[in-house]
Formats: sequence, structure tokens, C-alpha cells
Amino acid sequence: MDHDLFHKWFVNVFVPNCGRERPVILVMDNHDSHISIAVIEKAISEGIVLLGLPGHSTHILQPLDVNIISPLKDAYTKVAAGLGYLNTTVSVGKAKFPVVLKHAMDKIAPATIVNGFAKTGICPFSPSVIDTSQIVEPTFRDDANGGPDEPEVRTCGTCGSYITNPLVRRGLISNSLANILVPPPTKPQNKQQKRTRVVAEGRLISGNDMLSQLKEKEELAEKKKSELEKRKWKEKKTERRR
Repeated sequence: MDHDLFHKWFVNVFVPNCGRERPVILVMDNHDSHISIAVIEKAISEGIVLLGLPGHSTHILQPLDVNIISPLKDAYTKVAAGLGYLNTTVSVGKAKFPVVLKHAMDKIAPATIVNGFAKTGICPFSPSVIDTSQIVEPTFRDDANGGPDEPEVRTCGTCGSYITNPLVRRGLISNSLANILVPPPTKPQNKQQKRTRVVAEGRLISGNDMLSQLKEKEELAEKKKSELEKRKWKEKKTERRR
């Protein structure tokens, strides 16, 4: 998924099929491809509210993950098997995948989709139905995100392996198991590498604040690009004079 593809889906699929009642709320995760000036402006003009779910919460808050994806996968498997695509020598190619998927989607009962919204407390609105037993505190925190009272969890800058076992720090295992139950290595972080920002909170995406932030960001990027091109042009001009 990217910005252009999501914008096409939003304009050509969602907007024409979301009915005439307004406002309409589109609940989705906070993936970067969902957030662009074109989408937000279209949403505002159409009276559509874009609501981004908190990070790492789709397993309990997103209807697709809670009640729809699993039966859809089962239906897809049955359709693909019936067409003879499930064996070691044949696979469903990109050209045939949408057709097979459409047949699988047609087999999903509308009640399954409705129940997905009910189980996540979206419609009818009911926060009490959310399975909070699946919410846990972060197990591992790096030096940048840890609080002042938390011991450091150091990782190797080359291979990403934990130097201090975070399972021991959290009291989940004893020191005697520190060299046996070792978490998988993390991705090594280059000091000059840009950190990926995880959006922890839910947020209103189709608001004027978000739109202003995106426009400022775009203007800044254009300014930097223009300055870079001018600098390169001056350097070339200086080289020619020499």
C-alpha cells in the first residue's frame, strides 16, 4: 500500500459506497500510506472523519483483524483448493489472485462483518466488550525510550543482539536462564539512521491540525529540494569556470 493507491481506493471505492448520511467515520490503522494531503482534503470536503487506531492495537480494535480475516483466509483456501491451485507446483499469480479473492469474499456472511464491529466496541459503541486481557505493557524498551528509573537495555550496534537480557530485567526469567531464553536480535540502529516513529495514540487524521502539519512538512521538503538543486547548480557553474 502507498499514498497513491490508498487515495485511489478512498476516492473510487470508499466514497461512492459509504452512503449519503454524514458524518461518516472511517476507522483504520495509522499506516503512513493512509495519511496524505489529498486524502484529508477529500475527506473534509465529503464530511468523512478519518480515525486512526492506537499503535499495536488492531488485534483488539480493528474489525478486520478480530473477526473477518480468519474466516476470509479459510474461504480463500477452500476456493483456491477447489480450483486446483493448492499444491507444490502451482500458485495463484497476481493476475488470478483478485478473482479468487472476490469469490472468497462473496462467501463471507454479512453477519460476520457486523459482528466484527460489535466485538471491537465500535458499533454499537461499547468499550466494555474490548478484550483488555490482550493489552500488556511493552516488554522491551531501548535506551532512548526508557524512563529515568528503568535499567538500560543495551543492544549490539552491529548485530542487534541484546547485551542485557530484557526478560531478566522484567523479572520474567531468572539469571540462570539468561543465556538460554534469549530474545531474537533487533535491527541494528545506525546513529545517523532515522528512527521510525510509532504512533502510540489514536488520532483524528481528517482534522485541520493534521492537514496543516502535512502542508508545512511538504513546503519544508520542497524548500530543501530547491536549495539542494541551487547548490548543485552553483557547484557545476564553479567547476566550469575552472
